[in-house]
Amino acid sequence: MVEWCLVVTTKEEAMLCALARKEDQALSLIKTKFVIPSDWISFISITSTKSGRIFLGGQDGNLYELDYDLLVQAHYAASDASQTQHQLDKFYDGSSGSCPEVLVEPQSTGFVSTGKRVFDSFMTSSKQPPRKCQRLNHSKSTLSSFLPDFIDKIINSMFGSFTTTGGGPITQMVVDHEREVLYTLSSRGWICALDIAETPKVTLSAVLNTSSTARLYLEAVSRGKMYAPSTYNQHEGILKFPGGGEAAQAGVGGMEGARNILKLAETSKANGRRSPLKSILTPVSIEVVPKKESTRITLVAVTTGGIRYYLSSLSPNTFGAGPLSPPFGAPRYRSPWKPHTKLTLCHVRAPPSMAENAITAPSHPPTVSKEFRVDASCYHMGVYFVAFQQTGRESNDTGDVLVAASADSARRITQQSQKENTLTTTEVAPGGICETVSFPMSMGGSRNHATATLPGGRVWGISPAQWAQRKIMSLALQSKTPTDTELSFGMPSAYIPPSKRQGTSQSTGAGTHGVGSTMMQSQSQYNKSVSSMVLTLFTNMLLSRPARHGLYVQRPVVPLEERPTLYRISRRSGSEGFSLSAADTKAKSSTSSTSVRLSPWLLKPDIVPLNPLALQHLDKTSNAMITLNAGGLHYFQSPSILQQLSTAILAAGSNVKSDASVDHFFRSYGYPEGCALCLHLAIHADITADHKELALRAAMARALRPTLLSIQSEDQSSQQIRQTDPWIPLGYTYTSSALCKGLNMVMARLVRPFWHKPAVVVTEGRILKRRFKSKTTPAKVELLLEDDLVEDIRRPLVMLQQLMSSVFGKAVENVPFSKYSSSNDQMDVDDEDQHYLTRALGYQRRGQSQASSSGPLRPDEAEHLARQIEERDIHSLYRLLSRTVQLLGLLSHLRRAHSMPDLPEVEWGLLHGISVEKLVQTREGQERVESLLNSLITSSDKSTNGAPTPSAEVTQLAQTFADQCYHFFSPGSRYAYIGFQSAQEALALPHGQSRRLVRSREAVEAFKKAAANWYSPPLITGRLLQTGESGGINEIVRRSRQGDSPLAKACDLLIELGDVAAVVDICLQTASNFKGGRIASLDTLDAFPSTRRIYPWEKGLYHRMQELNTLANTQGTSALGTTVTAEEAIETCRAIIFYHLTKLLDSPIQTPQYQLGERMVSVCAAASDSTFLHAFFDHLFENNFKQVLLAIDSPDLEKWLREQKKDEPTLLLRYYNIHGKDLLAAQVAWGRANDSELELSLHERIEYLVQAAGSFGAAMNRELANPEELNREKKQVEERLNIARLQGRILQAIDSTKYEVSEEDVHALGHKLLSVNDLFNKYAMPFDMYENCLLLLHICRHDDKSYIQSFWKSLFCEEIFPCSTRSNTAFRSLRNFTEGSLMENPVITLVDQSSASGSDYFESGLWMKRLEGRIVALGKEVLGTGGDNIFPIDFLVSCLEELRIAYVSSVSSDAIKECQGWACSVLVAAGVPYLVALTAFDQLIERANHLTMGGVDVDRRKEHLQNIVSVLESFVSTAKEGLNGRPNAAYDEITRAMASGALQSGIENFKTQLQALPGDVSAEEERLKAVENSTLDFYR
Repeated sequence: MVEWCLVVTTKEEAMLCALARKEDQALSLIKTKFVIPSDWISFISITSTKSGRIFLGGQDGNLYELDYDLLVQAHYAASDASQTQHQLDKFYDGSSGSCPEVLVEPQSTGFVSTGKRVFDSFMTSSKQPPRKCQRLNHSKSTLSSFLPDFIDKIINSMFGSFTTTGGGPITQMVVDHEREVLYTLSSRGWICALDIAETPKVTLSAVLNTSSTARLYLEAVSRGKMYAPSTYNQHEGILKFPGGGEAAQAGVGGMEGARNILKLAETSKANGRRSPLKSILTPVSIEVVPKKESTRITLVAVTTGGIRYYLSSLSPNTFGAGPLSPPFGAPRYRSPWKPHTKLTLCHVRAPPSMAENAITAPSHPPTVSKEFRVDASCYHMGVYFVAFQQTGRESNDTGDVLVAASADSARRITQQSQKENTLTTTEVAPGGICETVSFPMSMGGSRNHATATLPGGRVWGISPAQWAQRKIMSLALQSKTPTDTELSFGMPSAYIPPSKRQGTSQSTGAGTHGVGSTMMQSQSQYNKSVSSMVLTLFTNMLLSRPARHGLYVQRPVVPLEERPTLYRISRRSGSEGFSLSAADTKAKSSTSSTSVRLSPWLLKPDIVPLNPLALQHLDKTSNAMITLNAGGLHYFQSPSILQQLSTAILAAGSNVKSDASVDHFFRSYGYPEGCALCLHLAIHADITADHKELALRAAMARALRPTLLSIQSEDQSSQQIRQTDPWIPLGYTYTSSALCKGLNMVMARLVRPFWHKPAVVVTEGRILKRRFKSKTTPAKVELLLEDDLVEDIRRPLVMLQQLMSSVFGKAVENVPFSKYSSSNDQMDVDDEDQHYLTRALGYQRRGQSQASSSGPLRPDEAEHLARQIEERDIHSLYRLLSRTVQLLGLLSHLRRAHSMPDLPEVEWGLLHGISVEKLVQTREGQERVESLLNSLITSSDKSTNGAPTPSAEVTQLAQTFADQCYHFFSPGSRYAYIGFQSAQEALALPHGQSRRLVRSREAVEAFKKAAANWYSPPLITGRLLQTGESGGINEIVRRSRQGDSPLAKACDLLIELGDVAAVVDICLQTASNFKGGRIASLDTLDAFPSTRRIYPWEKGLYHRMQELNTLANTQGTSALGTTVTAEEAIETCRAIIFYHLTKLLDSPIQTPQYQLGERMVSVCAAASDSTFLHAFFDHLFENNFKQVLLAIDSPDLEKWLREQKKDEPTLLLRYYNIHGKDLLAAQVAWGRANDSELELSLHERIEYLVQAAGSFGAAMNRELANPEELNREKKQVEERLNIARLQGRILQAIDSTKYEVSEEDVHALGHKLLSVNDLFNKYAMPFDMYENCLLLLHICRHDDKSYIQSFWKSLFCEEIFPCSTRSNTAFRSLRNFTEGSLMENPVITLVDQSSASGSDYFESGLWMKRLEGRIVALGKEVLGTGGDNIFPIDFLVSCLEELRIAYVSSVSSDAIKECQGWACSVLVAAGVPYLVALTAFDQLIERANHLTMGGVDVDRRKEHLQNIVSVLESFVSTAKEGLNGRPNAAYDEITRAMASGALQSGIENFKTQLQALPGDVSAEEERLKAVENSTLDFYR
């Protein structure tokens, strides 16, 4: 196995060798075929990049590259890059994650598809061999590129070599892998920066004449300039004084030191040195400065004299705010790391003093000595290690003096300032670079160079010891603090897989209906098909046809997966930086099918330099340098600051509380920092318990105390500043103890590596297309932390948690500022900031009155309050720590759960893009985690109804979550799991078993407890973002089921169990959780007993009811999405009830399902929530369940119908009628009918009057009130109803006739109930509505005969006229008949006998039918209603007979006979009794006989009697029908008349009148005799 590659160069060639190891054997060198000739050019420096590029520095000053194929298979991989599997592997596990969104899977090519060309594949390879190894010259001039090599060599030998890199051999090359820059150093001291970002290009960006530039820098310092001068030479760099002139002077020993360096540089020339190459200003080595050390300095060069040049290849514009990361996919020219056209010299640092007495001196001022020159040097992470050779000793046997300088972050200088006669002393950091200098070889305080030298001769090279960087260190270095703008982005939207968005997992291949028809053939059919295929192939080859011609290839059937994989975890973790497949770019925009794009700073944060003290707990290896000389390898180790403190504490032992060395450490680095480092030791995993105890004692002994001091009255500005902390009294300032500050520092350092990084990044899968089929691959999941990394991070946090519990028990066990030690309700979520975890974790402003007091505090009160405030801060920090530890454990459990085949997939998309900080601190993060855990626990193998079937693995997982992640795994989810488990057990049992009933009750009780603990709107709704519209109850329930809402699934199970009451109860209980208010305490009976110690205040701490304004305003400010609100959660609870209710009520009546629906209706109606009841009523009404709705006997329903459904008054009337409240129904109908404010039509008002009359009648029957009062009201209603009906007739008449009526009057007539006077005077009378006038008089019981007779006469004339007649007698009779009518000028025309008859011809008799209809209709309407005066029988008989006589005078005898008795028959048809009509008719002739002089003639009297006989015949004939079992009014009348003898006497009277007439009346007598005989039948 090849582990390393080695480049070997000789005078003749350069070769690439492999270092391989076989099993456990030693490394062996293997020569490869990658060899290039050197053309007698010596390669004196070699370097390489991480991508495998090899650069060679030639003695001729040129930069060469060994161009080769990285591996033989790299070419094959390149040719296969289009293969689907390779692209998918690159997408899921590659560093870039780049992959097309749609992949087209190539068709398989082989013998069948390619025909005879397949033989070529057997003889030749389709893959080209790798290219040959070659040498590329990247610094060759333009002219040299056109000249042959021998001419170029001649010119170089004659005129000297000068290349684009500055000339002279390239003695050293280094690669800046982070910034993709190559630096070269020539023997003349020139430094070049080359851009190697774009392979295979190498672009020369800057060339620096280092010596000349340094001389300009030193001259400016020597003159005391405060600002760096400008440079104008092409090869001179830019000068900068980042720390000002004082910092520049401090680096070289002041102005005098700068002059001394310049003097030594000039002296070296004056002493006769041939070349400036040996000047003390000429660099001899260069080292790259990584980003983790500096973002601006990129290179350090060390000169012959030991001087360090701090250089930068970046643009000067980036020196202010520092380089910012370019947008994703930006070209190289926009990158801030691209080298500038000029290098910048930022700082010059002289070496420490090398005087004899400087070895043991406490300080080492920077000084350049003429007696020492650098043999070798190394700069690494602020440590400068150099080997000096004394110039007077030329022997190689004499060792070099080793000097080490490291950064001193604790260095301070004292400054004094005076203000108003007050002298203030402060300690500040000095300017420039502060270093601690040591001489590693000086033992025992030796004061001479002889004993400080390294034995073994001159040092050939120095290199830092390379250690594999820990993953947690990589995370810490890539933890640039986000800006306020970056932190202002809200919660990213969750990623929902396409199968869940569609509601069901749809198959992407062919349908399953064709599977059965494409099964594999039998063995015999297979053999036949193979032989046939071979023959066909052979024929195709002979005829040069394609091999596929004539063949049918049956593709294997791919079975469909029962449960498609939704997520695939990438092998790449966030410790290496997330891939950029989910990065936010202009080319990529988030759609419904893609995950939300994230900012590149989240996926790949920049590496930033951190305070070395912040990384002490992560750097377990000491800084080490390795030197090489003739004596061999020498290893030098420099202990870290934490190791030095550990050594000092261990050496102090039991005297650690007062040890001087430990005290000095605390004073040097500050007491908070000292406490922080001691706490790091106390939670360190690799030291003993006694050592930890000593470190803790050291911190406690120097912890200092918190103080609460009054602000001085002289500081007026401070007095006006109100403290943001409500517990700090106005006018006081609070300072926490050093121990508390150190505790916060430890916590911050432990969580920094992962705090602002997304825990999970999800990228949607890719679409695979193959011909006409396509499928989507699982979404890619990249986790921030691997399991081993989680353990590395979590272990110190757990130990810190244990330490806080043991050391700060008073602050941790109870809630500070509580009145009672057992109180646990004084800390809850922050109402002001709407955050779970702020600095104080949301203390409520409820506590002791002294906190808000503005009066002065006594010293003991101030001390006590300061201690309480610090305890509060420690308690807050413990809460933050506890949630962080549990979240890390939760992520680890989720990763393991995802790999378990028996468990459902983890919904990683819910956590997409959410930083750890938001998951720990925000309510939205809490809700996302709860939704994920609920989905995992409740989405195991589904039963037939879609509800979860708990398994042993799920039970174990739920127990683990409850035991270790109880801050996130809510009691609601725990009880829900118990409910699901009991419900499934109940469903598995037969109906009727007692065990089924017991399990059902257990499930109901568990679900009720779960409902009391469900406070997360996304959990209940099954969705995380608002949709803008509800979509109806079906859509809401579908989304909740799809989103694994525990409430929806629990209700499905309960419906299957038949417990509809429990469905309503848990839904209403859940809805009540989102209506605001806050409970004082929560007594959570844990469903899973925990083996861990849980403080009382931790019980359900983050699962409590929140105030309504907090829930309603959790919408965030993010452009990525808006969270679900409490109102939507309530809507979901109601939708679930209404959904199941609708399904049950839609079942056929009398079925068990419908009966469950009726029971569910009764349970809903018994609810006390008025808002729910109104929604419940609305649902029944809108879904056409009105009959069910009105059957509910509820005061709330009555009130709702009265107030909310005013536009549907019939509902309230029906409600009253159904429930026997007839009096209320009558009152409502009567009120609405008479309400003039309502815009009702006359027809609607009449309907209300009808309902009122009916309801009053029903009320009378049920004796619901005083009968007399009810009767009075009923009559009032009936009277008004009659008027209204008559008004309707008037309206109909006006609408059907062209009357000139104003719109106002028409509107009033059609929409209001008018009085009788208005109807009579404004409508009926003016518009000649005689019948209506009679009816109005009838309603008013008007008995004025003149009015009545005139209206009847007018009605008669209205039906007859206009008319024409040929008879003069008829003409005169009609003219006389019009007298007394209200009709003006009726038209009566006398025509001659030759005139044609028409419809108005009087003799036609058509008027008789019309008139008869009007009289009959009117008579039936008024007779028997208490107003018979309006139907004057005598007058009507007289008018009818008069008209009949006129008619008889103008027609033939046949027509005369047909109209006999017409007047009486009309009246009888109108409802007048026969005898009454006969009596009136008989009196008519008597009156005429009295009024006519001489009496009525015989013919008239005879005709009169004939009419009577006809009426009697009709009377008897009609009455006989009653003898056949069909009684009628005539039968009743004749039986009564026979019983009283009135009929017999009347017949006898008529006989007498007939006998008194002269002439032959035998026919009439016979008819009358027949009538008399017929009456005898009524005696039988």
